[in-house]
Amino acid sequence: MRLATGKDAMARKIPPLNALHAFEVAARHRSFSKAALELTVSPAAISRHVKFLEEYLGVRLFERKPSSLQLTPTGQAYARRLIEVFQEIGDATEQTRLVAGKQRLSLRAYTTFLLRWLLPRLPDFQAKHPHVEINITTGMDAPDFSRDGIDVAIRYGRGIWPGLHGHKIFGDALQPFCSAQYLNDAGGALALDAIARYTLLHHSRRPRDWPEWIAAAGGIDVDAPSHVHLDDLLLVYEAALRGMGIGITQQKYLSAGLAEGVIVCPFEPVLYRETGYYAVCPAGHAESPAVREFFDWLRTACENDAACLPRLDSRP
Repeated sequence: MRLATGKDAMARKIPPLNALHAFEVAARHRSFSKAALELTVSPAAISRHVKFLEEYLGVRLFERKPSSLQLTPTGQAYARRLIEVFQEIGDATEQTRLVAGKQRLSLRAYTTFLLRWLLPRLPDFQAKHPHVEINITTGMDAPDFSRDGIDVAIRYGRGIWPGLHGHKIFGDALQPFCSAQYLNDAGGALALDAIARYTLLHHSRRPRDWPEWIAAAGGIDVDAPSHVHLDDLLLVYEAALRGMGIGITQQKYLSAGLAEGVIVCPFEPVLYRETGYYAVCPAGHAESPAVREFFDWLRTACENDAACLPRLDSRP
């Protein structure tokens, strides 16, 4: 027979932390749904964690009624202690970061957004916030903050993601572009009513960009064989740069190439839509110092951006 050590005894006394955290947040909100929003999981996941904890403890922590969720006296006493404990953990973690002199910010974004918009501006953030250490990864899928260990993600859409706090960076402003050589080879000008004769470069994840721009610009429907589809916006840019055809992308991604004279915008209209790019984080993390500083800096960076070209709205 093996005697239990102090470490073994302590391990048996502490339930899984995920269950404890789910119960603590649900107890604060008196709601599984609100707890799910804070932790960016499903209400069903919160319910499973709480049920596990109740079975582990052998007591009921909530009185579940059709229109309300109430703590039992035992649950209320347990929640009071846990809320204090998790607050202590948060304070201790933040204090440790401050003592170390560095705050860490993990950011995930689309590759093209990083290269064409964020990275050229990021030295300004580093100069103003040298105590924030940034870790950047790329990805196309919707982020799972609890699984991926990220603080902030860049997402494309209409800005409605339950449980997430967001800041709009810029809205859709789409404009066709091509290499200066492509335009020269076409005689120095391209005609919108002859667009079916040109090779159009499409981002395969954004199949409506060209049709909606053409419709809003007053052009004819394009159904020609001269289309090239690429699965990354960077590839669209590089293909256009090499004279393969005309691409379409965010106006804000074109400024460097236009300034260098390697690309041109053969058509003036810019298509504005309600979708756009947002920086998002879990609602409960919006006041984390590093996240708050990054969002504040983003607001200033967006305000300082150059004014857009003349607007062409896709809506009637």
